[in-house]
Amino acid sequence: IWQQYFSAKDTVYAVIPKEKFDLIWNRAQSCPTNVVEAQCIANQVQLFYATDRKEIYGLVETFNFRPNEFKYMSVIAELEQSGLGAELKRAQNQDKT
Repeated sequence: IWQQYFSAKDTVYAVIPKEKFDLIWNRAQSCPTNVVEAQCIANQVQLFYATDRKEIYGLVETFNFRPNEFKYMSVIAELEQSGLGAELKRAQNQDKT
């Protein structure tokens, strides 16, 4: 039902029960994330999970199901190819100024 209702929408809404929201909020307060870190996480989700390229999602599967075969340099290569590496460096340099 959820997918049918939201399949034609450009925005998805959800209600989080108060107890879960309080848990999330308290954890966020004790382990805050700055804007650059949050943007990095969002970019990584987009890069590795919201992709049509099987090779990229294959890195996620290898990491989760065959960790002994996982090569970190493959992730670095994908980040460099996507341009995210340069974007993150620029953001970090701006934070220092």
